[in-house]
Amino acid sequence: ADISIQYIVYGTILAVAVVVLRFFIVTGITMRMNFPKTDRDVSTFMVPLGLTAALLSTMPLTHGLTPLHFFPSIVFVVMIATLVYTTISAYIVSYIGDKNEKRNI
Repeated sequence: ADISIQYIVYGTILAVAVVVLRFFIVTGITMRMNFPKTDRDVSTFMVPLGLTAALLSTMPLTHGLTPLHFFPSIVFVVMIATLVYTTISAYIVSYIGDKNEKRNI
């Protein structure tokens, strides 16, 4: 599967959509619950897509749907984008959490 600029754009748009939707969904669900702020932050920003997405993306090809040959390439871009986002956001959430704990001491 080749990765072209078009697939990178589509994958990035899908990754941004997943991140934004997850933010609003988790915020809406946890708003009324009595979760600690750290748990809410982790739930909001942990969005990695990995092995399951990679395996499922090849199913159309294994079932003979060759017009969907681009699907694994787009899913690969979404996986990489969400993993990078999750890594950066986890670092930021832990850094902010550490600063807040030092202030409370």
